[in-house]
Amino acid sequence: MNDLAINLVASAIAGLAVWLSQRIVRVRRLARLRAFVGATVGSTCMVAVSKHAASTHSMSVHRRDVAAVVEVATLLKQCGADVEVLVSETDRRGVGETTEFCIGGPISNPRTEAHLRRFVPALVVESPEADPDGLTMHLAGREFRRVPGIEEFVLVFRVAVKVGARRPLWIVCGQTARSNQAAARYLSTESRALARRFGGRRGFGLALRVVNPTTYDHRYVEPAGEFTEAQFVEASLPT
Repeated sequence: MNDLAINLVASAIAGLAVWLSQRIVRVRRLARLRAFVGATVGSTCMVAVSKHAASTHSMSVHRRDVAAVVEVATLLKQCGADVEVLVSETDRRGVGETTEFCIGGPISNPRTEAHLRRFVPALVVESPEADPDGLTMHLAGREFRRVPGIEEFVLVFRVAVKVGARRPLWIVCGQTARSNQAAARYLSTESRALARRFGGRRGFGLALRVVNPTTYDHRYVEPAGEFTEAQFVEASLPT
C-alpha cells in the first residue's frame, strides 16, 4: 500500500513537472512572438490598408487586401492585442504612436509611400508609366521584377520609428494585392519561426516571391532575399 502511494505521488510530481515545463515553454514562445510583432496584451495595433484603386468609394478596399488584414489581425489576436483597421486615405495618424502594419504598395497606398520615403529611402519602385506590367523594385543592388502569371514580389520591412521603440512599423509593399495577401499569410504562418530567427532585432527586410500565381494563387511563397536595416535606411533614426 505504501509503495502504491509513493508511486502515485511520484507520478503526480512528474506530471506536474512536465506540465510546468510545457507551460514555461509556451509562455516564452508567446513572449518572443509579442516582442517580435510589437504587440502586448490589451494594446491596440493599427492596420492601415490601401483604398481600392478602381473604386470611387473612399472606404472601398480590394478583397485581397481585406484578406491580408484578416491574416494580420489573426496574428495580433494571438498576441492578445486589439486591432484598429484604417483605410489610408480616410485617416491621418502619426507614426510610432502604436504598432502599425501598413499594407499596399506606394502607388495605391499614400501612407506606404510616406513611410518608404522616410524610413526606407534606399528602395526604388518603378512608376506605372515606366514599368506598367512589373512595378519593378530595386533595393541594395537587387532587382525584383514581376512577370505576370509567373512570379511577383513583395517586400516586408520591420522598422523602429525611434531607437529602442517597442512599437515597430511594419510595411508590406507588394506589386499586387495578391502579393500583399501572400506576405500577410506568410507572416501569420511563419511568425514563430521568424521570431526565433530575428528575435528583437530593431529592423530588417524580407523579399518574398509569389511563385506561379496563375496556378497557386497566393499560397506558394518562398524567400527571395533579406536586408539589414543599414541596407535600406540611409539616415539615422530620430531618438
